This record gives sequence, C-alpha cells and structure tokens, in this order.
Amino acid sequence: MFTVLEKNKRITLFVAVCFCFCNVFTQTGNSPTNFYKRNPLLGIHFNASNYSRPLNLSQTNTGYFFSFIDGIAGKYDYMIQAGSTSPKFAFSKNASNKDLLHFISVNGIRRFFSDSVSFNPFINAGPGIGVTASKTNFFFNAGAGFEIRFTSKIFLHTQFNYQINTSSQVDNNTSVSIGLLGTIFQRKRKPVANTAERSVSTIQKTNDQHHDGIIDINDSCSTIAGPKSFTRFPDSDGDGIPDYKDNCPTIPGLARLNGCPLPVSRPPQLVIVDTSNIPATSYIGDVINNLAKEIHFNSDKATLMPLSAQILDTIARLLTTQQYKQLTIEGYTDNTGTTKRNRELSKERAVVVLEYLASKGIDRTKMQAIGLGDAHAIANNDTPEGRSQNRRTVFVLVK
Repeated sequence: MFTVLEKNKRITLFVAVCFCFCNVFTQTGNSPTNFYKRNPLLGIHFNASNYSRPLNLSQTNTGYFFSFIDGIAGKYDYMIQAGSTSPKFAFSKNASNKDLLHFISVNGIRRFFSDSVSFNPFINAGPGIGVTASKTNFFFNAGAGFEIRFTSKIFLHTQFNYQINTSSQVDNNTSVSIGLLGTIFQRKRKPVANTAERSVSTIQKTNDQHHDGIIDINDSCSTIAGPKSFTRFPDSDGDGIPDYKDNCPTIPGLARLNGCPLPVSRPPQLVIVDTSNIPATSYIGDVINNLAKEIHFNSDKATLMPLSAQILDTIARLLTTQQYKQLTIEGYTDNTGTTKRNRELSKERAVVVLEYLASKGIDRTKMQAIGLGDAHAIANNDTPEGRSQNRRTVFVLVK
C-alpha cells in the first residue's frame, strides 16, 4: 500500500512541476530583455548519478549523453539529451540491474545572461523517459548549472540535477555532468520588437508628414511629397523618372537618356539668305541643304522650333525661283531608340517640312516626304556631335 501511495505522490508532483514548467515558457514572448535567439549547438557530456540515501559516493553510476541546444527567445533555450548510464545502483533492491539504462529528456533552460558572456549560470527543468530491456520509467528533473565560453562557438557546460522518478522500482537521484558544446551554425540575428517598440511602430504607421499617401516609415523622402508609384521619391520635372534616377531632375527628359532631353550640339540660329545674289553657277540644292542644317525639332517630337520656321521661309523663297520636276524631303535620325521608332519619327518630321512648304505656296504635287531613320549616317553616332549631325533633313531636287 505504501509503495502505491508513494508512486502516486511522485506522479502528482511530476504533473505539477510539468505544469509550472510549461507556464514559465508561455511567458517568454513577453520578456523585455534580449530577444535574440541563441545559435544551435551540439554537445557530448559525461555524467555521474547517485541514488543512495544518505549520500554514498562509492555508489555512483557513470554514463554519457549527447545534447542538442537551440534558442527559443532571448535567454530562454531548450535542450534535448539522449544517452546511457550504468544502472548498478539505480534500482531498488528487488529489481534487476543487469541492463544499461537508456534515457532521453527535454529541458527548458533559463540563462542569466546572453551567450556572449564568459561565465553564464542557468537553471533548467524538464521531463524525460528512461528504458532498459525490461523496464520503462518516466521522470522529471530540475537543476542548475553554468557555461564557460571559450570562443564564440565552443562552451564548457556543467549541470547539477535532481531527478524525480515515477516508477517505484527506480529511486530518485542526484547527478552532475560536464561536457563540451559546439555551435552548428551562426544564426542571422534579427531582434523581435518588444511591447514598447510595437507601440512606437503603431504610431509610426499612422504618420505621413507631407500627405502623399506613403507613411513615413516607408518613405525615404518623408519631408518631400512624391507619387505612390515611386513609393519613396519625388519626380520634380514630371517626366516619369524619380529624381534619384534622373540626371536632369528639373528638365523633362527620356528614360533612355537617364531623364535628360535629347542633346542639341548647337543652338539654332537665324540665317538670312539674299536670294537675289545667288550666283547662276551655284547648284541650288547645295544652298538649300546648307540652310536645312539649321532645321531643328523639339526633343523626340515632330514639332518645329521657332527659328526653324524662318529657315523654311527662306527655302520656300528659293524654290519659287527654280524650275524642277520633283522635290524629295528625306528625314533622318541618330541611332538612339529602336529602328522602328526612328523611321516613324523621321517620316513624321519630313511630312511636317513638306506641309510647311506647301503652306508657303510650294506645289504639293511635286513634293514627297520619306523617313529613313538612322540609315546613311554621315557621322559617328558614338559622340553627341556625331548624333547631332545625323539628325538632319535633306532636300533632293530633280530638275
């Protein structure tokens, strides 16, 4: 009867301590201390267990076990132990002790400091199971110990435990162990926000200083309004390229030119030609094409710049003095952009020139406009000057 009562008391104590142990670990998420998880470790340990009452060191069992330790949160870890020990003095007198006692246990560990200190005491508790060829015993152990940090990856682990056994055939015991732990891999450490940090984060999520619809915590330009499509950065010139990628942030430009407009090597100048003084021996086509060098269009468009209209006025006056069968207006571009786009743009510009001349009285039926894109380059497209020369309008007169 006494044996049964004693066994029930042990089981009740085991369940109670397990409940307390689990309750402790439900509080780890609210710990305001260190929220970094420890790196995982593997270890090998040697232990000595004593079952005698009163304590008799000559009746000590020896054994070994392997361990795996990993962080839960902050200074809280868990430890899995698996090993074997000699059961010579483990069992009550009426039990056989011929077999090795194999065991596995899971312990929760609460360190006093982070794992970066040289000397780190801890407390531990957890359940386990021990088996031999003929017996099974559930147990709960609790204890304390310390770690000594040799390097950032190697630790000496010493542990003192008191073990409560549920089997009436296995006496309670005290044990001491010593072993080496080695880090398996270095975990990338990311802090978890505590309660105070989460409160600050909640406030930050509602702030938008310049009311551009992007909260300040996600806005790298929190004092300058910018479109949502760029998430963080403004676009001062409205060309669809955010300022941090725009080499010309105050002038609208093209994405293929990093936000800058198409370069113009020289500004258009007003050229006035006295058509009454052209020598009879001059080829009128050369005169017209020299004038045509000053015909300029707006960047990436088929609209004439103001001074270009005056150049075309002069060309129109020259054409009214000539007899010719056909006038072909050829439009050209540099090699910036796709071939298809260049042909389209050069044709559009040639048509604009044709329509302008027609508006000045030049016979539309004698004119045609063609776009040749970047074909027949007359200069090197690798330089701004060369590209400027290749963007041209050529007049071909057939007499």
